Amino acid sequence: MLDGIVNRDARRVARALRGLPEAERRALAPELLRHARGIAGTGGESVVHVALAGTATLTEIRRLGIWSASTIDVEQGLAVLLDRRPDWLQEYAEWRLTGDALDSPWTLVRGLVRAGAIERPGPPYLSALIRASRPRYHGGEAAAELVAADPTLLEREVWDLLTSDTGEESLRAADVTNDWAPGAGWNEVIRARLPRERVLNAVLDGLANDMVAYRAAWHTKLWKDLAPTPAELAARADRLRVLLGAAAEAIVAFAVEQLTRAKVPVPADDLAPALAAASKKTVRGALKLLGDEPAAATIALGHADAAVQGAALDRLERTTLDDGARDGLLRHLDLLSATMRPRAEALLGLALPATEEVVAVDVSELPEAIRTALNFGGPLPPAPIAGEPVLGEPVPPLETVEALAQSLAERHEYGPPFPEDERQLDAILRHCATREPFEGALAPFVESLRELSVDGWLLWPRGVAASWLTGTEPKWRDGPSSVDFLRLHTVGTRAARGEAGPLLALPTHVGGWIDARVLVQRVVASGTRVDEVELAQAILRLALDHRAEALAAAADLPGASGAALRCAFGGEPVEAGSWVADAARAVAGLTPIVAKVVHHQTFKGDALRVRVPTGPVGGGPLGAALGGIGGDGWYDSHDFPARTDLAAAAAIRRISRYLDSTESVPTAGALLPRLLPPRQPIAPLTVRFLVLALGSGAPGEHLLAVDVLIAAIEDGRVDALPPDDVGLIKPNRLAARLTTIAEAGPLHGAVVRELLDASIHLVPARSGPLLVLFDELCAQTSTGPRRSREHLRTSKHKAAKALLNRHGDPPAEEAQLALAARARRARRWMAAT
Repeated sequence: MLDGIVNRDARRVARALRGLPEAERRALAPELLRHARGIAGTGGESVVHVALAGTATLTEIRRLGIWSASTIDVEQGLAVLLDRRPDWLQEYAEWRLTGDALDSPWTLVRGLVRAGAIERPGPPYLSALIRASRPRYHGGEAAAELVAADPTLLEREVWDLLTSDTGEESLRAADVTNDWAPGAGWNEVIRARLPRERVLNAVLDGLANDMVAYRAAWHTKLWKDLAPTPAELAARADRLRVLLGAAAEAIVAFAVEQLTRAKVPVPADDLAPALAAASKKTVRGALKLLGDEPAAATIALGHADAAVQGAALDRLERTTLDDGARDGLLRHLDLLSATMRPRAEALLGLALPATEEVVAVDVSELPEAIRTALNFGGPLPPAPIAGEPVLGEPVPPLETVEALAQSLAERHEYGPPFPEDERQLDAILRHCATREPFEGALAPFVESLRELSVDGWLLWPRGVAASWLTGTEPKWRDGPSSVDFLRLHTVGTRAARGEAGPLLALPTHVGGWIDARVLVQRVVASGTRVDEVELAQAILRLALDHRAEALAAAADLPGASGAALRCAFGGEPVEAGSWVADAARAVAGLTPIVAKVVHHQTFKGDALRVRVPTGPVGGGPLGAALGGIGGDGWYDSHDFPARTDLAAAAAIRRISRYLDSTESVPTAGALLPRLLPPRQPIAPLTVRFLVLALGSGAPGEHLLAVDVLIAAIEDGRVDALPPDDVGLIKPNRLAARLTTIAEAGPLHGAVVRELLDASIHLVPARSGPLLVLFDELCAQTSTGPRRSREHLRTSKHKAAKALLNRHGDPPAEEAQLALAARARRARRWMAAT
């Protein structure tokens, strides 16, 4: 046996073990186990495991690991196991089937099953069979070759694949064919080798076995490839009716389709799940199958789609309502769309008055100045509005070295997120006058920071900590010149020199805002160590709050820094030219900065281009930010929080090119969460970005855009949606997201209705979903289209014709609701001042 192991001859090893008593086998195990541990990862493992299969216990084999055990020479290993027949064979097979192994366990376990040495292990056994049928899975064979080599698989295993739980693997995944992996071909094998009648039954039995929709698609395709006749369908009506109660809606839809083809009666109780399905096609099919039982048809009235509700009403209108149908109709009445409600009321022989929210808004306690600033009674003025407070939740600094240590201990793939990175920099600067913290709370970081210092790349927060520890000033590498690198270079140099003081641009509040009064205190505390890039960035983050108080406090600040701060707070203007002066003038509104968005054609179709024709250019925080808007560069919305429209402009360009992508555009993904708090200003260009984001294919973008618009309409920051880019968005996608917004409340519905009235002519094709939503919103408020009538006359869509028959002005309640939202915004203003 030892010669066999040395020469890697598994057959000699198996011959040497044949017929040995168990005691002699166990005596050989210790030396074999030591040898196995010594050759781990080499080609000799496959032979050693043949020896271990005949000598070791399962516990000893398992200690070597599933990857090692899976390398066993299958033919000789199977021979040894069948000769020895240990009592742990069943457990061994299940361990091999469920472990994440190097080589497939199928052939060995199948051999044990065929020899009667173990029972069939269940789902993992079928999963191994499916994996073994994949041509490129560890030397696996396609299904046809596998069955040809082992025809007994057709007696049970292949049937089990059709009817039983197959564990982690599925027939659908195995039969996928692409450029990297040809499919296993189970569909073809089953149709060619198994009796048709039994296969038809097995497919339905498998679908009834609590199958998920993904796996069910394979079974339904096989069924359609078999093309059962109406007679074969009728003969299996009972099995098909069972599928109407399946958990997967795709299976319910399949059952409805096949029962319709079979033309067999279906009890109304069996159809209840299909009538309540989300799929419009499924509900319509179930209504066709429904016999003379009108009460069941009322279940379909709960569907969100007005057309499906109409199909249910069609069914009810063709019969005489019994008491059950009347009760069902009454229960669903409030769920009906406004376009369908009159038909339901006619069936019931009544006309219920529509409930209207009565809103009485008292604004007498609101100061006249605030009402004027918010333009009560007129369109919402562009944000930010002078004097309106924006400060919300504070961002506390890392006050202690212990807090800094805890923050540095948190690892992030791309470094700490904003504002944690700036909190770390601030804490380092405030404590860097001494290196004593590295003998206390920061001691665990000493070794890693010294290694980082040797590497030399110190332009990130942990790098600044390394500069503090070692006194190594950061060096440029390949000449980076971004504002972030400039700031980090300055902070790292100060940390290396022990020049303690606050970080000027550290936000004091969520959103990137800095309280103007706090900035004055920081500049005073910094003395002569006021860095130009740091101060310029801090000025751009100035909140609108408390600027008058800050102006008084900064009256005696000397030099250009003091003058720039006073300018930013609303004092004497300074001349443009320096980074700090440019930032101060922009914050004070002395330098107009306007981003323009224009449509242009690309090879992918219509897209948006952004230009900033005015404003500073070149270096510095403001110039660098504006220079990146029109390109593909990153724009951080925290750099100039009062001008989210500039961040929106950068996001608009990117998102318009990638509307169909399911990956979020970084600039957009960073901006959207910032817009949720009610104190965050939303400028017109930002609203335009939000509308465009509704059409994104990335869930992180369109879901947040819906949330932001719902919140902004409710809290008075948005009262209208711009139509400019509606034509870029897929109509069905936009309709679904506008529907969610409209359902948030009557004011939200009014805003969506007005958007559709202004933009429906911009939708080039397939505008049906938007027309249906427009018709529904008009019906809800007894309102007719105004701006879109001429366009609607050119459309043949049923909803367009219905809209042309609607007349009436928006109800007065909508104006009151808009006023109430504006008043809520005014009260927030009052509460903050």
